[in-house]
Amino acid sequence: FLNVITSVPPTIAKALIQGLKHDLIADDRALRALIPQTLIPFDQAVRRTLKEEEQLVNSSDWGYDAQAFARWRPEYGYYPKQAGCT
Repeated sequence: FLNVITSVPPTIAKALIQGLKHDLIADDRALRALIPQTLIPFDQAVRRTLKEEEQLVNSSDWGYDAQAFARWRPEYGYYPKQAGCT
């Protein structure tokens, strides 16, 4: 079932789903004191991340060729290390 709704490996998806059983009160004061940073809205963070990913994929540092770049889809959440070409 999980392989139909996500591209993440089933073991990771199951662990994330099982974590939803536990209520956890979020208190990030200690972390904010340890690592101060300017927080940004979710939408801005997503836009920034997608832009950075696009620049990274287009970078020669990763060695992606034109065919690999043509297959790149930022909407996918997971690309396996040994992805085949179809």
